[in-house]
Amino acid sequence: MAKKAQQRKSTKGSTRKKSTSGSSGPSVWARAFTAFSAVAGWLSVAARARAAWWFGAITIVGVGVIFGGAALRTAAAERLASTASAEMVRFEWPALDPVNPESGSWLPVSEQRTLSSIAAAATAGPPTPLHVAPLRELARELGDSGWFEKTPIVRRTADGVVEIDGDWRIPAAVVRQRDGDHLISWSGMPMPVRYDLGASSLPVIQGVSIGPAGESYQRFGRPWPGDGAKAGLAVLSSLADIGLLDHVAGVDVSLDANGGTDRRMIELVTPSGGRVVWGAPPDEFRPGEVETKRKLRRLADLYERYGAIDAGQSRIAIYGAEVVIDGRER
Repeated sequence: MAKKAQQRKSTKGSTRKKSTSGSSGPSVWARAFTAFSAVAGWLSVAARARAAWWFGAITIVGVGVIFGGAALRTAAAERLASTASAEMVRFEWPALDPVNPESGSWLPVSEQRTLSSIAAAATAGPPTPLHVAPLRELARELGDSGWFEKTPIVRRTADGVVEIDGDWRIPAAVVRQRDGDHLISWSGMPMPVRYDLGASSLPVIQGVSIGPAGESYQRFGRPWPGDGAKAGLAVLSSLADIGLLDHVAGVDVSLDANGGTDRRMIELVTPSGGRVVWGAPPDEFRPGEVETKRKLRRLADLYERYGAIDAGQSRIAIYGAEVVIDGRER
């Protein structure tokens, strides 16, 4: 995750599976394909898959030309055109580790395929230097998708390749709602992924009562509504700064209505189920609470001493004048 969890950008390709069927003996086309495969034997697995695909398309064209099949010629032309479109679109997928391009991407392959399909469909057809309307529309659609911080730049290179250049939103946590856990970026923007409850490996922000609504440009184009998600992200960001993000399972930002104060008392939830009462959000001053830097030092000391920020207890408090463990000041 960007500054925090060192999130990551790389390129992943997709492969196509082929199935073949034939008569009892090898046909002319089967023998031709065997020879074709032998010539392509030195290629990588991905390259061989692409070669096989193109061979299939060319085969269809050949059959159409020989036997005069208009339908076959049309199908072949459409197949060749769609492949050309897909191969003429270039994304730089966000990597798991920015300093290691081979680390893979955190963006699910299904989402990569969806974005590639959107781009290919929007830019299909013969490229013309002055035909910029499809590029602008594609940029707008990708900007509304929820994956980019702002509308990306879409351009067509001299060789006809459509390049998409943008800043990816970096996943920070999931916000728990009634229908599941919703992905949110470090910048506080909703992202278009919803997990089943507890299915994500990211920290969970609990106690957020409202979520984004409306069309995609409304849901993903505005920060998560309310102060709860923002407060949770601020605490997680502070923990990431000192290397303790992996030692929390989530943050509970529920409002504490005791005495009618409606003051937010943030609690950290540890992997063992313990609770660490943090107190006010990092950007909020509250009388009787120590500053954020001191809270973070206390957490670091607890981890160094006990191997866990909750000191192995079910509930501790770090916001007051002294750390309270198991009801006793330490």
